Order: sequence, then structure tokens, then C-alpha cells
Amino acid sequence: MTKRKRATQHCKINLDDDDKVRGLPPSTKDRGYVPRDSTLTGFHCLVGKKSQLFVFNTEYIRPDGTRDRIYKRLGDPTYITGRAARALALEELA
Repeated sequence: MTKRKRATQHCKINLDDDDKVRGLPPSTKDRGYVPRDSTLTGFHCLVGKKSQLFVFNTEYIRPDGTRDRIYKRLGDPTYITGRAARALALEELA
């Protein structure tokens, strides 16, 4: 039995590079795919058939020991740059 290779679309890329984000091909499936950022954990771009969206999704531990999630939609890459979206994600993390 051989392992299935991971699709190249699901690899980690630098989402600061707007040309790379614009160059991501639209999804051929109903669910889309998620290229993740190579440096900031939880920062990724959802790519569907007709749209793209920068998203920051992570969780942290509160002082009382419980876990809490952060899920923030940062914007469409046609209207916001990768650097601005990363700055918003870092602001949410702080």
C-alpha cells in the first residue's frame, strides 16, 4: 500500500506575496482548499470556486486553564493585501 501524496495546492506558501495569492487556481471541487501561511500558524486563505478569503484561526489557553478559539475573517485578497491581513491576524493574537 502506498501513501497518497498531498496535493500541491495544500502546501504552505508565503501569503504576504500578493502575486502568489492572486495566482492560486480556483477550486475544482465543491469544498475548496486551504493554502496555509509558511510563517504564522493559523493564518490561511480559503480558496473556493469563485472567491478567496484570508482567515485567522487559532486557539489559546485562558488563565483559568480553559481553551478558547479565535476565528476571524480578515477579508478578500482583492481588497486587502497579505501584509495587512497578517497585521490584523497578529493584532488578534496579541
